Amino acid sequence: MLRRCGAGEIPVTIALMNLAQMTSGRVEAGGLVKRAMAAKGTGRERLQELAVLLREHANAHEIVRRIDGAFTPCAPGVPEAEHWAAMFDGAARISPEACVALYSFGDPALLGKITDELISTLLEWDVVRAPSRVLDYGCGIGRVSARLAPHVGEVVAVDVSTVMLREARERLAGLANVSLMPAADLSSKEGVFDLILLVDVCPYFAKPGEVLAGLLPHLAAGGSLIAMNWSYSIGPVAEREAARDFARVHALALVRDGTVEFTLWDGLVFHFRKAI
Repeated sequence: MLRRCGAGEIPVTIALMNLAQMTSGRVEAGGLVKRAMAAKGTGRERLQELAVLLREHANAHEIVRRIDGAFTPCAPGVPEAEHWAAMFDGAARISPEACVALYSFGDPALLGKITDELISTLLEWDVVRAPSRVLDYGCGIGRVSARLAPHVGEVVAVDVSTVMLREARERLAGLANVSLMPAADLSSKEGVFDLILLVDVCPYFAKPGEVLAGLLPHLAAGGSLIAMNWSYSIGPVAEREAARDFARVHALALVRDGTVEFTLWDGLVFHFRKAI
């Protein structure tokens, strides 16, 4: 993992998150980074960035472990939405920022940089414009909706977690073009969206394709459906195969097929476009 970080294959934020999951604490993690820096050909400059991040986020191990510990497997017979609502309610009480991006370590400033990079990328792709109507599906604490709002006509933000929606409501107060609702109420929302965005949502469902298919009736002709990460368990090759199958079955153009677009996050981007 440290070799890959030094080579620029994974962001330093993700490397620190992995270190926090794999080591007993800051001392052990710091020792591993120092030994990696001493080795030849391991990208010393990148590893120095990792060492700085480790020093700046002294609570990384605690936050990562507490958030990871808040999640348990879904019990047989429990609906997925109900299960994840309870899981994220608990995680949000620990750290609203870390529960939506564990690699932010609960740091609002770092989460802001991560989110700004995401929004800048969407703007570069020209999928958000002044008149656009956007659905932020799985909005969490509203961090993406808040950054999107100045660039679009309307944002509808939905989530299954009551606690996260409460956090989002506080963060989005005063933004007249943003509305919040439980995900279960989406069917009552009139009109279609030019962009439906799911940031790290699909991996929490056993059948991501079914979740995305349920959103297609809400997507305008020519609109974009962007899912950032498909699964945590099947690997990038299988993720891309699943996305291609989904695009074929639903007659969608696959604009980005599991591409890596960010410097602060290793999420894979699956960008589908509906025919006009």
